[in-house]
Order: sequence, then structure tokens, then C-alpha cells
Amino acid sequence: GKTCAFPECCNNKVDVHHTRGRAGDLLLDARYWLPLCRAHHDWVGRWPDEARRMGLLAKFGQWGKAD
Repeated sequence: GKTCAFPECCNNKVDVHHTRGRAGDLLLDARYWLPLCRAHHDWVGRWPDEARRMGLLAKFGQWGKAD
């Protein structure tokens, strides 16, 4: 199965992280999904600027939008 996309995490029990949000068609658009364990999914929510720098969250202006 998928493992957490967070660097150096070995947890294989993951959530679907929606890197551009879940509104409308984005909810099911797998292009913007990342597997993240619950702890790192929570981390992204607490530290969005760092998560953006790491490529784990949409850049400014991309949230809620598909390419």
C-alpha cells in the first residue's frame, strides 16, 4: 500500500490529503492527492507555510483551483 509522502515517514496507514482543497470536482481529482499519515496530515494543517515549501500544499493562488 501507499506510505506517507512526508519525508522519512514509514507509516503505511494513511489519509488522502487534498493538496488543493476538496471543493467541487477537487474532492475526487486524484492529481492533487497525497497519502499522509494522520500525524503528518495534522502537521500540514498546523504549519501550512512549511508544507507549501515542501510541496505538500498548494502554492498561493492555486488553492481551490485545478490546472
